[in-house]
Amino acid sequence: RSSTGVLDVLWDRPFDTAFTRAGALAVSAGGDFVAAGFADNAFWHSERKYSTTVYAGKDGAELVRLPLDGSEGMAISPDGKLLAIAETSREKSGTVRCVVHIHSTSTGSRLASLVHDRVRPGSLQLLRAGFVYHGVQFTSDGRYLVTSTHATKVWELSADLGTAPAVAQGPNPSVPDP
Repeated sequence: RSSTGVLDVLWDRPFDTAFTRAGALAVSAGGDFVAAGFADNAFWHSERKYSTTVYAGKDGAELVRLPLDGSEGMAISPDGKLLAIAETSREKSGTVRCVVHIHSTSTGSRLASLVHDRVRPGSLQLLRAGFVYHGVQFTSDGRYLVTSTHATKVWELSADLGTAPAVAQGPNPSVPDP
């Protein structure tokens, strides 16, 4: 452990050498969970390597590793049970889909996927298609998830979200449009 005299480092975890940069970071309200996204610097999204890892806040033990890019933003619910990860992907038509995946922090299971928006090709696509770091947050009571790109949406979370069967599976799920 190192110390600055004012702050002590409780733990640190270097990221996997396959990755060249850290992305987004999320911490649960009580500090019991920490999530970090890592990626390489490949220019094309389809060639990028990425991972999001959930750590125990007290000792840094790795709890879950997900094959998702957290660089668009992520949030942990106040009770620490849910991890929301924002992601954009380009469809064959050129439309960009802005999706939020909700996972269990204890098992990594995908519990739900929400399509925030679909942005068609055009001159404003680059400006409108992205969550920009803080575009996904849980409310302090954990009852709502707020997502934002060029529009903001508030989603009411089902009380049984943590016990419901997964809506979509795999790294590139087929998520129905709302």
